[in-house]
Amino acid sequence: MLLLNGLGAHHMMWAPLLRELEGATIVFDWPGLGKSPAPPLRSHTIDAFVRIVEELLEELQHAEVDVVGYSFGGIVAQHLAAARPDLVRRLVLVATSTGGGAAFGRPLAMAALSTPLRYYSKSYLAVTSRFTSGPTEREPEFVRHSAQLRQAHRPDVLAYYGQLIAANTSSSLRRLPAITQPTLVVHGSDDPIIPAANSCLLASRIPEARLLVTEREGHLLLHHEAGRAVVAINDFLMAREHRTSEPWRTGRAVTMAEAKRALRSADLRAAQPGGAMHVLVRRILSG
Repeated sequence: MLLLNGLGAHHMMWAPLLRELEGATIVFDWPGLGKSPAPPLRSHTIDAFVRIVEELLEELQHAEVDVVGYSFGGIVAQHLAAARPDLVRRLVLVATSTGGGAAFGRPLAMAALSTPLRYYSKSYLAVTSRFTSGPTEREPEFVRHSAQLRQAHRPDVLAYYGQLIAANTSSSLRRLPAITQPTLVVHGSDDPIIPAANSCLLASRIPEARLLVTEREGHLLLHHEAGRAVVAINDFLMAREHRTSEPWRTGRAVTMAEAKRALRSADLRAAQPGGAMHVLVRRILSG
């Protein structure tokens, strides 16, 4: 199992999921994050991040893997699965979006993510968690633990903004139908950063996909050991046949009409210039 992490995040933040997963896992830090050195100037594109993953798997001599893509890592995972169906057996997309054309997050949440300060300042994280987190992620003890974990490996600032640039200048919309792998799309119902409507869009466009929405959880749903998402991912990936796994049986297929309704509602709730641009991109790329 290959785990692709989120914006600014490092390998230690996978701990709750790693304690649940039963199979062998591959974790790594994107360049400039965690223990990986900051990269020289290079193209900040999603394809560049896909190449990093391909080179890693080639170096490790893995011919096929299951991929869990979380947040930013989920965007990379979509492009990887579409481009390299030979490399990806099953796909899990968690709290992620298409990049360009996505339903935009709430204004205050987007403003908080525009800087890596939450990895540097405990007080900044505490203040911004009020509008970047779901109900289960606002507990003082959780916020304190999250702050300590984030500050263990602060991201290189240029690497952080490189991820932001890559995510916002790419779109997987036209590549989603090419993802033929069994795909479990997991999202928290109360995610203010990447609204759950994005999961509907993904599940409706990927041919073999099921959607699992976890109630009262937010963007950090993988950071809770007791979270439903952590258990579901393990069940899906460890099942001999993916259709017999509980998350596949309890998850649901999403129609295009359902996705459009969810996106309209999310677009209205987060009306702002950035969101309007993403709506335009979605309309163009959706034909």
